[in-house]
Amino acid sequence: MLVNVRTYQQEMHNSVGFFATWLPGDILDLGDVGELKDGQFRKRASLKDLGIEHNLSSRGPSQDLEVTSKGGVEVVVEGGIAGTVLPVTALIKVEFKRRGAFVFNATDVRKQVLEHSADMAKAILDAHRANKWKKNWCIVDSVHLAGCATVLIAENKSAGVTFEASTELPLGNLPLANPNVKLKITSSRGKLVQVLGARDLRPLYSCIKLERKWWAGPELGKVRGSASPGSPFTRLDIGDLWGAETLED
Repeated sequence: MLVNVRTYQQEMHNSVGFFATWLPGDILDLGDVGELKDGQFRKRASLKDLGIEHNLSSRGPSQDLEVTSKGGVEVVVEGGIAGTVLPVTALIKVEFKRRGAFVFNATDVRKQVLEHSADMAKAILDAHRANKWKKNWCIVDSVHLAGCATVLIAENKSAGVTFEASTELPLGNLPLANPNVKLKITSSRGKLVQVLGARDLRPLYSCIKLERKWWAGPELGKVRGSASPGSPFTRLDIGDLWGAETLED
């Protein structure tokens, strides 16, 4: 199972540059503090719990997001015509040809971030010096909130599922994550991880962590890959989510 999760998270990160939440329905909040292990963010505290003041941005513009794995997936819609006003009933067949192949559909996706500030950075460094902040802790500093999302991941190479989709509105381009479409599984085979038409998910996120070189010093460094001074943080990459066991691109 871990191989399938790693495949999903690696390919999602390659496509969109963010970590895929695991399990897909887990709720992460901005300012959560914890550890990354085996593809999961494991919460230990929050900035609020630690008394560290912080600010959140407003939510960004809404967008729809569709990502499928590199090969190994076939999606066929029979019956309904996308974009037409019906009522309509359609069959959506999803066939997987390899383990770890996936389909990710999300609508009304909005990004929100933790605003980095010198005061927040200083408070975290002070907490570290007071032995109230562990060296391996990281912070959730961005989340993508999805109004509706469906995630399907194959656990074996011959998995498949067929949905009956019904709606009285346009079927749309992402019927698996359309909140106006009712989905019913009519048949399935093999093993699948399924999150079907779930509301208000946080399927994508990113993390930052104190840079090692600043643990012992009072100065503030730079965010890796950024020209912005005044931050002791580095942004974590997919290798940090899984350690050395990441897949090749």
